[in-house]
Amino acid sequence: MSRTNSGIWIVNGFILSCNANEISNLDVNISRCLNSSQDDVQHPKSFADIFKPVLEAYGVKSFKTFMQNSKCVEIERMGNTISFIATRNEGHKNGFVTIDNLKNTITIGQYSLGETAMACLKSSL
Repeated sequence: MSRTNSGIWIVNGFILSCNANEISNLDVNISRCLNSSQDDVQHPKSFADIFKPVLEAYGVKSFKTFMQNSKCVEIERMGNTISFIATRNEGHKNGFVTIDNLKNTITIGQYSLGETAMACLKSSL
């Protein structure tokens, strides 16, 4: 995800998908996602297909179908710290809402990114 110059988060083309049992791959993929995230990208002129890359990556045709059984962990990096924030799935109309009291912040290199993400994913609703 990247933030546009209007402050909206959009898919930046990198979709994280890997087997939950492959923690080392998850570590690498989370790092890749964080490194590809940018601020101040051009705001899209149209939002018609903005979520299409995610739908294609997961083999579904609609956001409603995608949301039926999905869980999400928001991951944010600020300097040398990374925060993992559990979310609650409120369906296709409201999306994922953060559960602020289920936030785990670590220092880079302190713990495995994959293990931390998976622990937080278990707390997501």
